[in-house]
This record gives sequence, structure tokens and C-alpha cells, in this order.
Amino acid sequence: MNDLFFCILNTSCIYLEHIAIKILKKL
Repeated sequence: MNDLFFCILNTSCIYLEHIAIKILKKL
């Protein structure tokens, strides 16, 4: 697997997780 692709994928996963936590805190 391409390191750059993995880095982007990992970053997007962390970003989505951060958004999910924000949404859960609002509930």
C-alpha cells in the first residue's frame, strides 16, 4: 500500500472520528 494513501486514509479517519465525538457531545 502507498504510504501517502495510507496517511490520507488515516487522517480522514481521525477527522471523521473527531466530528463524531463533536456530534455525540451535542446530543
